[in-house]
Amino acid sequence: MSWMAHVFAIALIVVGISSLAPADDYESAVDGDQIIPVGSDHIRMARERVECHVEWPSGFSDHSMVRVTAEFVLVNDSDRAIETLVAFPVGGENDFTRWIDDEPTPVELRPTSDVGWRWAWISPITFERGQARTVRVRYTARSDATAPTTTATWRYILTTGARWKGKIDEIRVVLHFPMNMPPGGLGPFRAESMQLSPAGFVVDGQTVKWVFRDIEPEEDIRVGWDTARALEASDPLKWASKEEAPGLQFKLACAYRGEQRARQMLALLKAFPDAPEVQQAEFRVAQGYTHRHISGGAIQTSGDDPRAAAAWYTESLKRPRLPAEMRTEALRELYLINCLDLNDAAAAARALEALCAQRLAFDRHRETVELIGLASAADGVQLLRSMTVSSDWQLTAHRLAEQLQRAASAARQ
Repeated sequence: MSWMAHVFAIALIVVGISSLAPADDYESAVDGDQIIPVGSDHIRMARERVECHVEWPSGFSDHSMVRVTAEFVLVNDSDRAIETLVAFPVGGENDFTRWIDDEPTPVELRPTSDVGWRWAWISPITFERGQARTVRVRYTARSDATAPTTTATWRYILTTGARWKGKIDEIRVVLHFPMNMPPGGLGPFRAESMQLSPAGFVVDGQTVKWVFRDIEPEEDIRVGWDTARALEASDPLKWASKEEAPGLQFKLACAYRGEQRARQMLALLKAFPDAPEVQQAEFRVAQGYTHRHISGGAIQTSGDDPRAAAAWYTESLKRPRLPAEMRTEALRELYLINCLDLNDAAAAARALEALCAQRLAFDRHRETVELIGLASAADGVQLLRSMTVSSDWQLTAHRLAEQLQRAASAARQ
């Protein structure tokens, strides 16, 4: 009698949080000692039930944990007995145990040719003609990355279930989340912070449930969140303490760009006008509209509203406690916007004059002079002459000055 294998990938994948990939079963053959996936003509999955309990990290050096229990009812629809293997691909799970019809079953580690999996835990299983058997697994998945993470995505793979004979009578997947928000958020859990698909799920408090019936799966379950969504759903200005709220609202605003950033930052300004974070508010909003950097020897621009950026950078310079580095960057951005976008030579000249008056250190602000030099070689020369240059950087500054002077001469010709 030939050996066959049913592969269970019943773990949880969390991008940026966990390395495990959940999937429905599929049948496979054995070539030597290697497991090779194939389609099933005889074994049908009648039912699948998966329960996942999520635990957020408790600190910056901790990992998310997902405790998973999955149960599969498999039915031999053939008119003969079948001897097979049940296999679970290794994906970082801990404390892996398996039961067949409530009896603990030994597992053995074997190599597999399945895409994305090198090893699998296998156990033998036999089916009498027409027999239904229940396979249950339990394990703990530990995340790869520590908290807090900016983004995370979970994917429970259902589509491999299409390899079984016929359709699956019922699939039930339940995710139990903690009562608090995901890492990065605060307050009681709210499903609004989640990105959930496919449609058709039901939310009950901190539980999210999918139920599929008479299905040959064509779509996987995806659950995701990011820091901005978690903070927005939890509303720092409502749920956080007065000590924490300004910092969390500032973090939320900076996760957006353009008008969304401005709206969130204005809420901070209104609620906490004297908080230290508001000293940077206008500057951060301006960055969300237009900001420039050098890439490949050319000026690259992020954002698409230079006029709004200029207005916000101008407001940021009115802040008496705006950090010096941000003041320099605001003046630089004002020069570039007025020179390249708004064609306001007078405003550009005023920004350049203010930059020259700062007597910037060349080694710390080399990108500033290079950016201005790319916009106008002559203005780059003027700024460079105003800068202080240490002995370690004199040769570099001299070469840049020669380069800019040649470019300025070529432009005049």
